Amino acid sequence: MGIKRQIFEALATELSGISWVKVVNWKKIWLLDSDFNDYQIPAIQIYDTGTRNEHQGGRIQATMALSVELVLKQTSAGVVSQADLFDKVEEIESVIGANINLGINGMLHLRYIGDVTDLHTVDPYYIARLDFEAIYLKSFTGC
Repeated sequence: MGIKRQIFEALATELSGISWVKVVNWKKIWLLDSDFNDYQIPAIQIYDTGTRNEHQGGRIQATMALSVELVLKQTSAGVVSQADLFDKVEEIESVIGANINLGINGMLHLRYIGDVTDLHTVDPYYIARLDFEAIYLKSFTGC
């Protein structure tokens, strides 16, 4: 199993341990409102946004940008607020920050870049995106 897959599986395992999370996706990302069912919300999705490689002799230090997306939904039973997003983002930060190399051999650091919350553009869904860089080493076998 490659290191990218290990990183995503480890993140999914960590995030699945949060009691209020119903679903953690990383193998297939939902793109449309119709992809989500109410019973699957709150959901978290993890996706790769690109990798940068730095050659260092016989190895490569790779920096993979990835995003952790929290999806909430406003219902007649409850209103989603900015405070709700802030609290849930902080809990996700705490869970990921507790294990910054995810226990993976060759993984150097999972660096937290920042977050963006959105209460308005995808109503009734409310999204928070946390951006990270996974920094890891891999062997270089030539060009």
